[in-house]
Amino acid sequence: MSASTCAPMGLPRDGQVLVGLSAADAFATDCVADLGTHHPGAHGMPRLRLTIADGVILSADPQIGQMHRGAEKLFESRDYRQVLLLADRHDWLSPVGSEIGAALCMEHMLGIDVSRRAQLLRMLVAELSRIAAHAMFISEFPMRTIDESVASSPAWMNAVRDWRTLRDDILECVAALTGARVHVMWNVIGGVLNDADTQWCDRARDLMSIDSLCDATAAVFDAPVVLQRLDGLTVINREMVSDHAITGITARAAGVQRDARRNPGYLLYDEFADHLPTFSQSTGSAQARINLLINEALASSGMVCVLSYALADSPGEINIQLPKTVRMPEGSVYRETENALGINGFWLVSAGDKMPHRLKIRAASFSTLSAIPVVLAGLSTADVIPTLATIPYLAGDSDR
Repeated sequence: MSASTCAPMGLPRDGQVLVGLSAADAFATDCVADLGTHHPGAHGMPRLRLTIADGVILSADPQIGQMHRGAEKLFESRDYRQVLLLADRHDWLSPVGSEIGAALCMEHMLGIDVSRRAQLLRMLVAELSRIAAHAMFISEFPMRTIDESVASSPAWMNAVRDWRTLRDDILECVAALTGARVHVMWNVIGGVLNDADTQWCDRARDLMSIDSLCDATAAVFDAPVVLQRLDGLTVINREMVSDHAITGITARAAGVQRDARRNPGYLLYDEFADHLPTFSQSTGSAQARINLLINEALASSGMVCVLSYALADSPGEINIQLPKTVRMPEGSVYRETENALGINGFWLVSAGDKMPHRLKIRAASFSTLSAIPVVLAGLSTADVIPTLATIPYLAGDSDR
């Protein structure tokens, strides 16, 4: 079968087929399951090898490694400042979180106490990036696979427009502080490059009035035709979360309340624990995951406002002066960050040189994709796209 013989959103009823999730894969796969041009799950080259019988998925094998760039080996030939810039690259929805993870490892090994102001700035930009990432998944949900009338309704089209606008406005706001919209390259060993003034904090807070947007979007997903389709679809339970080390939205929707921001010593989040999400979605269904994306975007908007006011009351330096060549003492350290896609772990091993001996990134997306064979087995082909659209992952985050 060639890709040209397969409808953009259709899957065959029988046989084994290599399915691409990106239009760029049309010439290398048998069929393209259309998640939408801009959906994060369609970025890069993730592929699925499906075995189908009578329209039911018998087995699913994610093909990871199509865009391997060797980032972890490149870490070993870059100095520590360059490592921070390279760590930024694999999660292009919220890359600042990866910068922070690598920086935390280096600062621990050097015994550096990062100033309160720099930590607040890191948290503030990280939460803005989290909202922008969630906005991408929400606005690019392929509603046409659920119901065409809902997909063309003013309520959904307005929601899509407003989430996209919010994401773009956040990226512009971040760029005004860091100098870049996406790959900010703003964290340095010992702090951050640029400080925020009062006007920038006001601008960030002005963007956080998203209560009505979240309510309107939730109302669309609570419409009977959508609720009937998504509620109970592709349940990921606690056992699956544990077996595959799933984190982030997918785990919390299954009732596993694991959030690295609640870990002691992770920046200053413990001071603002009352503003972190405390709700629980225990059904583990596609509907629960969508609801959590919306609710956590709203919770992060409140965190941005609180952090911006705390920043105004926390004067001080934002970085420290280090020698041109930075060498880490021998040893190893592991740190976790709560990125938009889930928990990313950073394991840094130093041999006392100016370059890492090893820097391993435990990516949230890799663990999430490892559950795909279990998640898709037994589903009808019509359920593949809605399922993948409600499981946040990125190809680059799973394959370095």
